[in-house]
Amino acid sequence: LVLGLGGGALPNYFYAKVPGLELDVVDIDPEVVRLAQAFFGVPKGDPRYRVHVDDARLFVERAAEDVRWDMIVLDAYRGVQVPMHLKTAEFHRAVLARLSPEGVVVANLHNSTRMYPYDRETTSSVYPTCYGFLSEAGNQTTLVATASKRRLGAYEIRGNARRVQPRFDIDVLGLAA
Repeated sequence: LVLGLGGGALPNYFYAKVPGLELDVVDIDPEVVRLAQAFFGVPKGDPRYRVHVDDARLFVERAAEDVRWDMIVLDAYRGVQVPMHLKTAEFHRAVLARLSPEGVVVANLHNSTRMYPYDRETTSSVYPTCYGFLSEAGNQTTLVATASKRRLGAYEIRGNARRVQPRFDIDVLGLAA
């Protein structure tokens, strides 16, 4: 599940790199969806790449009780800000409720903003396990939170990165470091 479509770069990348992947992508703005499908290669009518026009929070909260995602990417921005209703503990609890048992939530946090410590505190208070990966430039932290209480060590994280590296044309090992 990707919350926020924009030009579709992230879900398109996942779709191209992970064979058999099923995607749900949510964007609140129908014009963003129209433009992404018209000009940025976001498929229309593909049963494996489902695009929904809806508010991300409402979409998550309305999902059927038995619906679970293995990964939920929080990528919904209004300008450069994440809407406040997508930053609350209540929202994160709804996201957690929709994760598969070993599922992960991924979000990029701009760590130079005034809200960063509060965003980290909110997410840490909801998810059983959280990891933060600092960008090379140092101005962003990729937050990875999981429903699992089992914390992975550095060697296991690097081993997982090494295993999936051949699928991707980005430096997964570097990200894991």
